[in-house]
Amino acid sequence: MDNVCLPHEVWKEIADTFQIIEEIDELEEYFPRDFLDYIKYHAENKNSIPFDLFEYRGLDGEDANPDAYIRELLSVKRKIDMGQTEACMDALDNLKDYGIYHAYEDVERLKIYIKQLEENAAEDTAEIQKEMCCFD
Repeated sequence: MDNVCLPHEVWKEIADTFQIIEEIDELEEYFPRDFLDYIKYHAENKNSIPFDLFEYRGLDGEDANPDAYIRELLSVKRKIDMGQTEACMDALDNLKDYGIYHAYEDVERLKIYIKQLEENAAEDTAEIQKEMCCFD
């Protein structure tokens, strides 16, 4: 399988059609348990990324690499959420090379800008407080 990042609805249809959840123990004789658990998890849980917001960026669908794009976008998102924003703007800019766009790119950019604004405001506040101390 080249593309395993599928919408929840697709995973649910696969699980329902092949009765994966109901027959998981029996199917384990033919398929690895991790594989079956993977399908079960995705059939029972909604995706963290809305697939209907994807757009192609100039490449035709054959040349785009959606799974790699999603993995990279989510990797950047995790770093930003942990406060490790260094090089994340470049990583977001490099996502265009995958031939796909998702609005979450802009959300992550906004998070970086907000963090920068907060850091600048904190530095300005510290500088003002420092200057005020000198007037006593």
